[in-house]
Amino acid sequence: LPGWLLVAALGCAIVSVASACLFSVKLYPEAALVVAWLALLAATGAARARSAKQVTSFSFHVALANVSLLVGLATMFSWLAWLLLSDAVWGLATTERFHRELAPVFAEYRLSSWSQCADARASTSFHDGAVLSSCGKVELVTFLIWAAPAIIAAALVALAAFLWLRAWEMKKSKESGNDMVAQRVTFLLFFLICIFWMVCSTAGT
Repeated sequence: LPGWLLVAALGCAIVSVASACLFSVKLYPEAALVVAWLALLAATGAARARSAKQVTSFSFHVALANVSLLVGLATMFSWLAWLLLSDAVWGLATTERFHRELAPVFAEYRLSSWSQCADARASTSFHDGAVLSSCGKVELVTFLIWAAPAIIAAALVALAAFLWLRAWEMKKSKESGNDMVAQRVTFLLFFLICIFWMVCSTAGT
């Protein structure tokens, strides 16, 4: 396949999946993570396309892997420092602090406050599934906000590992003179499988 056609196909796939996730983010709050991951991949591809004439593919992969690892580790250490210095370890006190600042989220799910959720869960005669479901969504949003830096750090470290693997494959192929077509097809299939897995995971949550 021509390079421009491959880039166009991947771009359309990323935009389509990201749009679908954004439209379903109220039902599946974790879909925002899929959008963030796709945005990271799109930014990586755009950076490579912009620097293709100035930097070799091997150098680009190694440099971006190093930067991704450093930023990922810095983000993780900053998050851990925030947990310790702000006493923000996940628990009842932390969730109550977040709930006081999430009035727009409660309003989006048509809830007055977390006390409404606590009363609904404590009641033995209350069976409004819509309210209980909304409470679960608010709880998930709270956790995702709290854990977002750790999730971002893990994504950056995973990206670094992928880029290092890709650079190693390019180096080995150059040394042995192997054809790169099969490897490009393999990595394209791997990328599409990852997108499919993320979408299925989000839909099934």
